[in-house]
Amino acid sequence: MKNSKRIGMLSFLLAAIGFCACAQGVVTVKEDRIALPTYAPGGYDKTPLFYTGRVYQGAQGRVYPYPMQDVLFDGKMDETYKYLTLENDWLQMGLLPEHGGHLLNLTDRQTGFETFYRQHVVKPALIGMLGAWISGGVEWNFPHHHRATTAMPIDWKLAANADGSKTIWIGETELRRRLKWTIGLSMMPDRAVLRADNIFMNRGPFIESMIYWANVSVHCGEDYQIIFPPSCHLGFDHHKNYWTSWPIGPRKEEVELLLSQRSKYADDISGTMDLSWWRNYTIESRSIFAMDPDNDWLAGMDHKRNMGTAHVSNRHITVGKKFFLWGNFPEAHVWDTVLTDHDGPYLELMVGCWSDNQPDYSWIAPYETRKVSQYWFPVKGIGGVKNVTIDGAVNVDRRGAGELLVGFHSTRVLSNCTVRVWRKGVSGPVFEERNVAIGPDAPWCKPVKVAAAAPDQAFTAAIADADGKVFLAYTPVGPDPHDPLPPKVANPKEPKEYASAELAYEVGLRLDQFHNGLIDPEPYYRRALEIDPGYTRANLAMGVRRVKNGAYAEAKPYLEKAVARATQNFTRALDAAPEYYLALCEKGLGNLKTAEDLFWRCTWRQSYKKESYVEIARLAMRRGDWSEALLRIGDALALGQDEAKLWTLKALALRKLGRAPEAFACLDRAVACDPLEYWGMVERTGGTSFAAAEKNRGLKAQQLLECVSDYWDTGCYEEVAALCAAALARARAEKPFKTEGALPLKETLAACNSYREPMFAYFKAAAEAKLNPSAKPVLEKVDWIYCFPSRLEELEVLQWAAANLAPSADTQYFLGEILWNMDRKDAAVAAWRKAVALDPVHALALRCLGFGLSHPGTYFTNTGVPSGVPNREAYGFYLRALAADPGNFRTLDEAGKLAEKLDLPVKERLDLLLKYPEACRKYDANMLRLAYCFNAAGEYAKAHEILTTRRFHVWEGAEGLLEPFVESCIGLGRAAMAKGDCKTALKYFEESMTYPANLQAGRPGDAGSEPKSRYLMAQCKRALGDAAGCKAELENALKGWIKAGEMDYWRVKALRELGRSDECAPLIAELKQAIKELETPQPVIINAYAKFAGDNSAMERAAKAREKAGFLKALLKEIEE
Repeated sequence: MKNSKRIGMLSFLLAAIGFCACAQGVVTVKEDRIALPTYAPGGYDKTPLFYTGRVYQGAQGRVYPYPMQDVLFDGKMDETYKYLTLENDWLQMGLLPEHGGHLLNLTDRQTGFETFYRQHVVKPALIGMLGAWISGGVEWNFPHHHRATTAMPIDWKLAANADGSKTIWIGETELRRRLKWTIGLSMMPDRAVLRADNIFMNRGPFIESMIYWANVSVHCGEDYQIIFPPSCHLGFDHHKNYWTSWPIGPRKEEVELLLSQRSKYADDISGTMDLSWWRNYTIESRSIFAMDPDNDWLAGMDHKRNMGTAHVSNRHITVGKKFFLWGNFPEAHVWDTVLTDHDGPYLELMVGCWSDNQPDYSWIAPYETRKVSQYWFPVKGIGGVKNVTIDGAVNVDRRGAGELLVGFHSTRVLSNCTVRVWRKGVSGPVFEERNVAIGPDAPWCKPVKVAAAAPDQAFTAAIADADGKVFLAYTPVGPDPHDPLPPKVANPKEPKEYASAELAYEVGLRLDQFHNGLIDPEPYYRRALEIDPGYTRANLAMGVRRVKNGAYAEAKPYLEKAVARATQNFTRALDAAPEYYLALCEKGLGNLKTAEDLFWRCTWRQSYKKESYVEIARLAMRRGDWSEALLRIGDALALGQDEAKLWTLKALALRKLGRAPEAFACLDRAVACDPLEYWGMVERTGGTSFAAAEKNRGLKAQQLLECVSDYWDTGCYEEVAALCAAALARARAEKPFKTEGALPLKETLAACNSYREPMFAYFKAAAEAKLNPSAKPVLEKVDWIYCFPSRLEELEVLQWAAANLAPSADTQYFLGEILWNMDRKDAAVAAWRKAVALDPVHALALRCLGFGLSHPGTYFTNTGVPSGVPNREAYGFYLRALAADPGNFRTLDEAGKLAEKLDLPVKERLDLLLKYPEACRKYDANMLRLAYCFNAAGEYAKAHEILTTRRFHVWEGAEGLLEPFVESCIGLGRAAMAKGDCKTALKYFEESMTYPANLQAGRPGDAGSEPKSRYLMAQCKRALGDAAGCKAELENALKGWIKAGEMDYWRVKALRELGRSDECAPLIAELKQAIKELETPQPVIINAYAKFAGDNSAMERAAKAREKAGFLKALLKEIEE
């Protein structure tokens, strides 16, 4: 009752302070600046990072062609960022275009309430795909979760609209899949709402799969509640490999947790809890997705402030609702200090479109554009949320036997409204209040007396506007226990276990579609073809994978088989996909007439009809038949007019035909489809200048290369040459920029804005050769730092250069890069060998050759060795690469890993690290390896110094760095004991049970290595004459739960010294079981649904199982003798 009165009084105060029934105001949009304390990250790494099976956010963690940014620093500097703002009468929003378009704040002007988590510092942690990532606000994730460019500058544009609203457009073309996203963030003059108009484009000829999630963060604490719609009674985890009832569910997931996700501070991990409250997560970090197909909304509420955050969007498209939280326990709070200075804990209220899980990828067709709108707004003064629409939020809560708390928050200012509460079966409302004034700053919230015996579901609360139209309403829903829970996602079986070609194919397709990083889809396609060699869909899948990688000759037999089956017995195929991709293959092979004939056949059906018209138009452009091109692009636009690229193609054809006014009209249409269209802006200049197009762009050279590639594929070689010449001139005029150390913002922006890209020189030379075949092609020299070619057009040009230009180590190096990225590994290694033969000290080519030779086969766990193989020749190339570039920390890191796999002596591995101190100091992984080597060499003091003085940065999903720290402490302690200095030894053993902040470590979920430390402390205390202390430590060694393994040995020793040998048998059995598990071969198909895997993960360390088993066997032998 007190709560009801307090909420009602708050409603009155809000109305008295903030309500004003005035005319709608004005929206402002502007470019501003904001000063933020910043922990400057290091620069972008010049060394290409190829994919080796890293699983990131449940999918392939492919980095290339982006550079890594995984060196972080702890010095803080003040930086001034561009700050794009929107503001109306009620809300103020700001975002950082130089930091991934990260939405920094959405602030309620009346109260100062932050609708999203407001960071007051830029403090990166190793969470992003490339490394550096900041929490807070909103992160826009497409086509993968935690997208690669989350900390890079993006494209942006400000716009004023005819309806009085204002918009900030942000977006980019993503390099790995060449998919494009544009998001317009708008405020309207008459609503307290932030609208996001999302546009997702596949600008290419291949079908792709995509995911989109808006990663919204909110401030949380003891009084924060996550609010899924009341009709939601089910939740699930990543991959749907765990289900729970909602909101009451198990305190702990059934799945085994990483140590960093457990807490020994939880007294009870059994039973259930209310999963909607942040304060209850005292055991583990958690993600829960809502199974909620019937509602458009998601919300969260800070009940202490009686304010919250609401999101609403079309439930048929925005099907994903999820929260993630680190939790409310000591280990979780480590991340509070890692990610912010003073802003406290956060949780994420994410929303996904065309996806209800992570990963959950949906297909986007060639030249398809998808659109969806989303809305966010603050909710104030109504005590909770039970329903949300764009018009506001409703709360109906039973607060006593005979009382309902009813509240309405409106996103518009309205007067003369009527609030009614109805009871089912009763004539007329049981409560009514007329002449209600309501608005974003004036919610309505009151306790309503009702019949105590009537169930909540009997009541409906509604508010109608002055015309009697109900704009917000809610009827409580009943419980639904969902017992039993749905089945978990099924792990793929081995391919040989499938007897059906279709089932084997579908398993492979799902792995392909979801970008699974652990299980290779091709064995499933091959199994389908073993069962049925002519099976259309499996042949198509094998062919498409190869066409995408430019391996046209390999693709053609598969695609021909797919077409043969689909068209057998003189049949016109229902699905045009086999013929369409065979046409792309023929085009890639240079068989343009055959390709065109196939594309025309594809136009006979709706499937791939538009795509085929586009390709026919581009072929016509190549041969200069602009009239034919115009007709065919018109045919494509008749099938869909939302594709900006198609309007630009039409404008190009019109310009070539001398019809400039019509061309400009088409370019206007292109911008209407995509306000950030780049190619269209360049085309306005006749394809000769990018000066206007480059304004407010992110990765400027890559934007231009995408445009150059578009012109290249249409045969517009004059435009290619002109644009590349202008880019090269710009590159020559650039000032140098720094790439290493703790860099101010201007240096990382300079790298992103740079045109020092060799591919411009290659395109220019190739275009000039096309225009003047009799002239000798000339390749301009570029003083490059970064070059990561990845496009099929770039592959074509580099192959031309290798065949027609003077031999060049750089050419072969770049060619090797793109071939490796396209999984054409043998060809890549051959190119790198040529590069090294041409330039024996080409450091990056030497490194890549070392990398390539040590990573043969696939990057999948079931068909390859993602972590690499022990190759001595590869190690030799790494040593040569380090000699050529002693400061390359990435090369030293990879060489160190390979040295471990080669089982080189500790001294040799230690000497390698000490030989290159600069490269070692630059990178945490190298310093950590140095500490391990010092420990292995018995130089514990040196390891201890590293591990107590250096601030390490740990990747999300990886465990902390306690193991080498504990080992150094115990090593120092044992050395002191050997000298008879038990007081010093005791101090080191006590220190081994601490959790230094510089290691980004929290207390482990189990007893960790405490049994070992406690046992050794007991020996010290015995030697010091403290018998009681000795006994106490032996008993302490038995406390807490442990994993089977070494700690069983120390507990056996403790029990025996306590005279409790009869209790040892279970521990010895547990130790034996641990050895057995380590010696048991890994199954061919492992868990396909890991969220994180790869380097520095449990999966990577499992390769050392045999070594660990031998160590445990020695311990077992000792205690059994």
